[in-house]
Amino acid sequence: MSESDFLEQHARTRGFSLGTPHTFTIRERPVQVFFLRSASGDDPDTALWRLDVDSGLESLVLDGAAFGQRDGTELAADQAAHQQRAGVRAWARLTAEGITEYSTDAAVRQACFALADGLWTVDLDAPSPKRLTAGTCVDPRFDPTGTRIAYVEENSLKVIAAEGGAPDTLAVGEIDISWGLPEYIASNMKRFRGYWWSPDGNRIVAARVDSTRVAHWYLVNPADPGTPPAVVVRPTAGGPNAEVTLWLVDLEGNRVEIEWDRNGFEYLVNCSWTEGGLVIAVQSRDQRTVEIRDVDVVSGKTAIRRKLTDPSWVTTFPSLPTVLPAGELLWAGIEDDTHCLFIDDRTITPPGLQLIDVVSTGEQVVFTATDEQTETHLWSYTPDAGLERLSTAPGVHSGVRAGDTAVVTHDSVADERPSITVRRNGGDVAEIVSNSEVPVVRLRLTLHRLGPYEIRAALLLPTWWDESMGPLPVLMDPYGGLGLRKVENARSTALLISQWFADAGFAVIVADGRGTPGRGSAWERAVHQDIETLPVEDQITALHALAAQHPTVLDLSRVAVRGWSWGGYLAAVCVLRRPDVFHAAIVGAAVGDHWLYQSYWKERQLGDPNAFPERYARFSLPENASLLERPLLIVHGSNDDNVFAAHAMRFATALTAAGKPHEFLLLAGHGHHAIRLPVSKDVLAYQLGFLRRSLALAPSETRPEPNAEVAR
Repeated sequence: MSESDFLEQHARTRGFSLGTPHTFTIRERPVQVFFLRSASGDDPDTALWRLDVDSGLESLVLDGAAFGQRDGTELAADQAAHQQRAGVRAWARLTAEGITEYSTDAAVRQACFALADGLWTVDLDAPSPKRLTAGTCVDPRFDPTGTRIAYVEENSLKVIAAEGGAPDTLAVGEIDISWGLPEYIASNMKRFRGYWWSPDGNRIVAARVDSTRVAHWYLVNPADPGTPPAVVVRPTAGGPNAEVTLWLVDLEGNRVEIEWDRNGFEYLVNCSWTEGGLVIAVQSRDQRTVEIRDVDVVSGKTAIRRKLTDPSWVTTFPSLPTVLPAGELLWAGIEDDTHCLFIDDRTITPPGLQLIDVVSTGEQVVFTATDEQTETHLWSYTPDAGLERLSTAPGVHSGVRAGDTAVVTHDSVADERPSITVRRNGGDVAEIVSNSEVPVVRLRLTLHRLGPYEIRAALLLPTWWDESMGPLPVLMDPYGGLGLRKVENARSTALLISQWFADAGFAVIVADGRGTPGRGSAWERAVHQDIETLPVEDQITALHALAAQHPTVLDLSRVAVRGWSWGGYLAAVCVLRRPDVFHAAIVGAAVGDHWLYQSYWKERQLGDPNAFPERYARFSLPENASLLERPLLIVHGSNDDNVFAAHAMRFATALTAAGKPHEFLLLAGHGHHAIRLPVSKDVLAYQLGFLRRSLALAPSETRPEPNAEVAR
């Protein structure tokens, strides 16, 4: 294998996401599983498929590329923005084309979905797709009865009969005012919806988002100055947020506002309308208080059902809170340093089992959780059966369940690619085929617990190397921030990239220090108000602990660090603060100027910059540019709407003003993730060249030629 083989494959398969089945829906009678999958590991056109569980046979329901998505029409800006936000939740949606998401009625007899040319629906038993509208369509969803479909078009909330006809406009939007869409930062709360059907399908709770006071940012492609700028409406730390109100809307467009103290609670965390009742969760701007409120569905008035507080911040979870069919409240809170599930006053998950995500609620609650930071398992809860773990093998799992049928996805470092198993009554009854490609890179990875805090870390070594060849230069490859674990027992794209760097001649260390999820409340909140000290310390602890265990493997005189997004910021502060340990750094898409980043995440970490400007200055990369003593590469996309390129430009400007040489790779026209050919391949290759130059790797220390005799 040459160095370019993996880079070509990684870019062509869009991070090995293409061809992987996802977005599962279970029909209970007859027992069938519907899902999305493309035809091969390099085919971006995703189609809707069905598995008949009794026979084990798969059949194609609908191929979106065959009738609407391949006419040369690109997604409209609002459709693309919705897909980008959904990509936070599901990487496959961000990288794929065709049918990227769909909605069904409660009986799973019909499906609807949006393509570039309008809203489509299909009868799942007699597939013959029908286009209902020709305009742009965002987030179409069936009402529970399957009679109507709601969707958003040009910021307006509309409803159309499932069989077609003229749509009704329930609420008219305008520029900077939308109905039925989540605001920009809602995805940080893991809320991807802006409207919710009533259980009887006769009314909708709709969010009205007024962004007129929110900062407007303009992204220009410097390589194509004739292209009009893209507008991003996004609140920044300390600035105005969007004004979000909730309304009860009937099918004639009559509206009643849902009332709460919006001055004290700016953030709408979630809304849930079930047969048990309508509840909302709202959060204060400082994120230290969440109120769960019952809603009177006639008057719109609300009453506090439960209040959650935390001296740092209250962690929220998708799909929660909600009212179960018996009228009990399902919610999440902290007990014994554990993120737990509660039903009213009863704790239903034990201490040490950390809640990760809630998949579905109702007669049974399905969720993912971990009692070991490197693993994730799928669980369910019913009053009769209690807690049940649906996944068994070591690794990282997700899935869905309905009735006695579950779809369980499984991934581990021992597997060539993820597997998807259908289980009934506790036994495996069918497999769903994955068309994803098997990576040409094979992992040589060991998992470790390091230092007094047992930091979870992965050590990756070249597959061609043995200790007789001498010690290896070291590459630290962390993320290290809130919301993401990188060290998992899974063949993730991130670890495959780490292995590619290892095979190029490095010992690569990936460490999840304090601040990363899956280890409890105290572990996550250890970085509150200081996002630098402990994360840097934990990277050094992991490095030195592994060096003590493997003194002939790691060359501590040549240590580099690379990262992307939060990991890019961590890489920068490592090399700025501790040049005695770190000798080069790659800073990718990093938050450098914290005043520029969006309000929800940054104020959670550092508080209000109007009250605590010294924190924002202390952790600013431009403010600390004069500390640079080592080689530094900055990589950033010019059209990054998550971390604006201004972060990198301000950092580079400050470095230049301080007389600090550095390299700056601007990816013209690209966003936060450079995932497609040729830029994905070229960016990784450039990073490798930078590391080899900066750490002075000799030719004998690099990957042998494919036909060379190598030790294994």
